Amino acid sequence: MINIEEQTTTNTVIFLGAGISYVAGVPIQSEILKTICNNKEIFYSSNGNIFIKFLKDNFGLNENCDNLPTIEEIYSFLDFFISQNENLNSKYPVEKLKNIWNIFTQLICSVIETEVYVGNKADNAYNKFWQKLVELNHKISIITTNYDSCFFESFDNLYSQNYLLNYNIDFANYYDEYMRDINSFFWWDKAEEGVNNTKIIDVYKLHGSL
Repeated sequence: MINIEEQTTTNTVIFLGAGISYVAGVPIQSEILKTICNNKEIFYSSNGNIFIKFLKDNFGLNENCDNLPTIEEIYSFLDFFISQNENLNSKYPVEKLKNIWNIFTQLICSVIETEVYVGNKADNAYNKFWQKLVELNHKISIITTNYDSCFFESFDNLYSQNYLLNYNIDFANYYDEYMRDINSFFWWDKAEEGVNNTKIIDVYKLHGSL
């Protein structure tokens, strides 16, 4: 039998991939562009119009949206010109390409919000995940390749149990001078070892975050 003291000295590393996000309701990459085209509210939004026009001009997208490129192809295409600070053509100068990059990211966020948070799919999946980790009572480190925000937005319930996430990088909103005008949803508590018996969960989010 393992006692509590032995459990708390156990180090557990968890690797998260697309599977947990899919269970939480996040569409896989091949479904995201289809959702942008099929969701009329997103498709006919101002950002949607700009993005679809960009795909028609540069990827030969047809009216039925059945010849969609991949997300990687779109980002790689944009990244090439932006990283070289080179205009695609007179219609798509670098600044407009940067704006389309941001629009694309915003549309992905819209898809995730539409598909995931309706019905609390993310809460249900991730709450179970966090609860299992708490029951382990181990020293936890997490490596995740997921770019969605479901992972840390579902962590709120653990703050009251003295858990903090340590992303191992500094955020501007760790600090008071930046937090005065920030909505509480976006606050981050800087994780520091040995403070008020806080239990630190190290997180390495390899692909960044939306």
